[in-house]
Amino acid sequence: MMLLDIWLTLFAYFIRYIASLDAKTGASLKLTVLNPTGRVWTLVAGGGASVVYADAIAAAGFASELANYGEYSGAPSESQTYLYARTVLDLMLRVPKHPEGRILFIGGGIANFTVCHRNIVAKIPD
Repeated sequence: MMLLDIWLTLFAYFIRYIASLDAKTGASLKLTVLNPTGRVWTLVAGGGASVVYADAIAAAGFASELANYGEYSGAPSESQTYLYARTVLDLMLRVPKHPEGRILFIGGGIANFTVCHRNIVAKIPD
């Protein structure tokens, strides 16, 4: 099995994991891996914001390097937000280092940033 096949199998597992979290909540937790070797990753709160971020990344010339598309919205709990963020970061850090580095965009609506900070930025060392 080639390394890319192993990554795709692993990524499919993580996508199913996020789907299982999504199924257990009234909130929305979505994740799609677009390019497993891409270097631009996103953690975006809000369905509308996720589209804007993906469009802006593409417009800046990085469409071919966009690794994932996803969003968390609808007031997921702190633990759900943490598990979602941990999963995206885990995927991002599993791929081999890119010679130009990796980029992680964290963003979304203003109402989401308190939870974003508590569950993502403050826990990155996890």
